[in-house]
Amino acid sequence: PEGTSADLREALNSPLPEDDRVTFEVRYQARELVGGDFYRIERQGANRYALLVADAMGHGVAAALYTMQLRALWDDHREDLESPARFLSLLSQRLCALVRDAGYFATAVCATYDAATGEIKCVRAGHPAPLLLRRDGATEVVGQTQPALGMVPDHHYSETLLRLDSGDALLMFTDGATELVDSSDNEMGTAGLQDLLRRLDKTGVNSFRLAEVEEELLRFTDQIHLPDDLTLLKLSRRR
Repeated sequence: PEGTSADLREALNSPLPEDDRVTFEVRYQARELVGGDFYRIERQGANRYALLVADAMGHGVAAALYTMQLRALWDDHREDLESPARFLSLLSQRLCALVRDAGYFATAVCATYDAATGEIKCVRAGHPAPLLLRRDGATEVVGQTQPALGMVPDHHYSETLLRLDSGDALLMFTDGATELVDSSDNEMGTAGLQDLLRRLDKTGVNSFRLAEVEEELLRFTDQIHLPDDLTLLKLSRRR
């Protein structure tokens, strides 16, 4: 029902923090009225931010209800967000009891960012790898592959450490940005997304906007709407 969908969208909304040292940008587009993608950006103290992008199994309202569970767990374990590895380990332990025979609950990437130093701690749980976009145009794939949430009860996640320099950016996204095919059945993939970002960054220093990225992804599919939920989250360290 439309009322239920509106309530879900409102509950999952996450306002973007404001900070002269860092810029956050988000683009979220559900395939249906609501979807299974979930994101959070939260300031924790003077310098530290916690970020999460997740993709719950399924589609539509059913998937959106799973994201409500992620929202509740985010609130329950907010004090553990200082360590993305510990945070995702705790979430996965709790979600294993809910998954049963479904295989997994959600994929996710969780990170913390220190606005004073530019340091990032990042963990991937069965999720597409974030892209570290350097000011000079170089692109790095971030994080090691680890089990999705709810898949392995006793898995202890490990963190990848990196640092954003002035003008660098980190792009986190769901598989709606990469598991796209064109009219010839060619998949976008991570390499295709990297090429797309380079083409859009005409003025340098990662100045592209996420609305432009979404538009180019839609153009690639040659359809009137994207075939899956899409979430793009960009963190940029200001010059």
